[in-house]
Amino acid sequence: SARHNAPSDIISQTLAITLSNAILSLIIPQADYVNRSPKSDGQLTDVLMYIYDNYKDPRINTKTLAAKFGYTERMLSERFNAELKMGVHRFINNLRINEAKFQLLITSDNVDVIAERVGFESLRSFFRVFSRICGCTPTEYRNNKE
Repeated sequence: SARHNAPSDIISQTLAITLSNAILSLIIPQADYVNRSPKSDGQLTDVLMYIYDNYKDPRINTKTLAAKFGYTERMLSERFNAELKMGVHRFINNLRINEAKFQLLITSDNVDVIAERVGFESLRSFFRVFSRICGCTPTEYRNNKE
């Protein structure tokens, strides 16, 4: 049963915009390396955009991305670490957890449903990653932000 009064709609819209901007801020400043590296073929930008469009797919990982974009796993990992100062797996998990935080705030869906929806096949893995990134459990996050 969703609440339909104006103040909560405004709050929801504000949260949506704020979280969308936070997600984009993960990608855009870090993709700035393209401007610093004129010889870059922009392929890492393609990988980043593909991840952003597909991070909810639990099959997305270093191996599948490397194969799709013509890298070895090691080469893709090295480029991520050099350009973004984080690994592929961490980058994907950050996107997934940001989306999970958003869904925890705007839906009353069960945590296991949200975990699966954002790309985690294991609830245990979701709790571990969420707690590491946010410093609390998903339920604590939801309860503390209301």
